Amino acid sequence: MFGYLEKTIEDILKGSGSGIDRDVYLPSRVSIGMYTKDEDFLEKKILDTTFGLGWHRVYIATGRKNGFTADVAEKVKDYLEESGLEVYIFYNPESPPTHTTIAALNDLINKNKVDGVIGLGGGSSIDLAKAAAYKKTKRKERDYQRIISCPTSTAHDGVASDRASILVNDNEGNLIRKTIQTKLPIAVIADIPHIISEAPYKMNMSGVGDIISNYTAAKDWELASKNRNFKDKVKYGETLSKASKMLSYVIIQATLKLPRRINGYVYDDNSYSIDRKFLRLLLLSEVASSVIMSIAGSSLPASGAEHNFSHVLDQTYPEKSTYHGEQVGVVVPTMVLLHSRNWNRYNPFFVPGKIKGVLQKVGLATSAEELGLTDKQGLELLLSAREFKKKEKYTILQEKNPHQIEKAAIKAGFIKN
Repeated sequence: MFGYLEKTIEDILKGSGSGIDRDVYLPSRVSIGMYTKDEDFLEKKILDTTFGLGWHRVYIATGRKNGFTADVAEKVKDYLEESGLEVYIFYNPESPPTHTTIAALNDLINKNKVDGVIGLGGGSSIDLAKAAAYKKTKRKERDYQRIISCPTSTAHDGVASDRASILVNDNEGNLIRKTIQTKLPIAVIADIPHIISEAPYKMNMSGVGDIISNYTAAKDWELASKNRNFKDKVKYGETLSKASKMLSYVIIQATLKLPRRINGYVYDDNSYSIDRKFLRLLLLSEVASSVIMSIAGSSLPASGAEHNFSHVLDQTYPEKSTYHGEQVGVVVPTMVLLHSRNWNRYNPFFVPGKIKGVLQKVGLATSAEELGLTDKQGLELLLSAREFKKKEKYTILQEKNPHQIEKAAIKAGFIKN
């Protein structure tokens, strides 16, 4: 059903590195179980990978104790220990992780002289593993990849990137989200039937919003490369930009092919195999997006104005925060309109109405109201996103005045008149 779309992703990965004049480290293994009946698939693949790397002592960075990911981590620990490995588990109490948590894990890595770290869980657990392992090797073994990424959902596109989202203190003592440089995982291992398909439905589908946003993020990247104040700061790659946009197209087309009826974790009673295929395609797209960011040496191919909106929402109304992919996806139609010179002549693949329909089809928010915000709050957040990290990142929001932004948000249906 999605065969030709998977071929598109393979072509993206093969061609995305063209023209790069520096060393690029990519995952040496991407293993995604889709039809396996083996409930120990994840454990066996991790064991095989660690043996291949010559690891004997490892740390597993996972979510809070007594959660689903913690249960999976303990199962992995038992399996690896039975095979002779020495295994420790670090339970992550924060989302995103802070410098304090990263330093705590880093100290344990040094104290126990572990060979590598397994990030098992959601984005925060994987980011924690990447950040702590990078801190460990930053001076002496900068080029050594020490992380295995084991996502337990398809909620985000950071599963294989060399960036980590963490919380740091600003000048006023407030915790703010920051993206830092780390190392790209040496392997990505995922079990769809026994682990990922058990994640909450909306958590998995939020990855759709994250990948669709690559289109407008890449447009912002190109925009910044042409701005006189940013063009010297931004290294723009046209091939990578096209590849990032193509991932958005792949997921839009795949979502449109899904059965219309949504029932719990699957789309209808008889299509669980189709659901697995879609989850695999979504996860492959996320890996490809991670690789594109790593090759570019920047998060800009997949993080633009829509990500600024999500960060501002997290900081301003933390009680209303939902899945990251939902928060970035909800304003993509607005950003498409702002990028369009003529609102009546869109790129045929990225019509705002089509994007909105895709988000609705998988149950993601398409308006401020559906995020639990008033229209006034939604508009205020858009205008705040216009000022977010203004000196570091240039987006379409800085090209437009408040009236144009409000007009686009109304036309896109993000807010009402």
